[in-house]
Amino acid sequence: MTKKSSSSRKTPFEEYLETADKLTRQINSVVKPFLGPSNAFAQLTAKVTTLIEEYRDAIVSGLSNFTQPKDYDPSRVTIKPNTRELAKREAQDLLERVKEGPFSYMYVRLSVGVKAHLDGNYHLSIFVFLSILDGLLTRFFQIHNDYFDSPDRFPSFKQELDHFMAHYKDNEIFVKGDEFRQRLEAFFEHRNEIMHGGRLVYFDENISVIGVLILSIVYVTVEKEYQLKLLKGSE
Repeated sequence: MTKKSSSSRKTPFEEYLETADKLTRQINSVVKPFLGPSNAFAQLTAKVTTLIEEYRDAIVSGLSNFTQPKDYDPSRVTIKPNTRELAKREAQDLLERVKEGPFSYMYVRLSVGVKAHLDGNYHLSIFVFLSILDGLLTRFFQIHNDYFDSPDRFPSFKQELDHFMAHYKDNEIFVKGDEFRQRLEAFFEHRNEIMHGGRLVYFDENISVIGVLILSIVYVTVEKEYQLKLLKGSE
């Protein structure tokens, strides 16, 4: 029978660390479910305020001459370099948030859209971003309404968007400045043309960039409301 070498034995201090680590994991498994929702909601509330301010400013000042489809001329739109970089960064950051968040089922779809945006394949990126945007607005509607009695019953896009904007009509982020509201309205008119096969359809970097930023606004807002609902349900 061979003896264990002394180098393979754990020292008292190593045994202590192992025991302490096990105890920490056990405590976290019990305590975290109770602390998680409120902490997550507090963090998300702060995140929503800071992120949306940045997105809003980029949409207003970083994209010039972005108009509704009937007046739209892609050649006249200018994207500032910092706005272009912000959209790339936020597309990748959003991917991580979705992967770790409550809507992780959108992750694979979003990863396709983000790669397409970074590769300059704006036809694909825009379709993906609009699909996810519609899905998030549906979930937002669902959070506040007992609408889904059957799986094939969905509100219209107009109902979803009206509900989203009405819910935040007193929120400074959404009403501050006519320019921002005009950009939102213009983007959603582009969305309607694209999703309904209209004649005034454009697939360019401008729409993909503003699509990333608006998608990010909607995502952090819907995630915050979802966490709030969980928090209220646990009280």
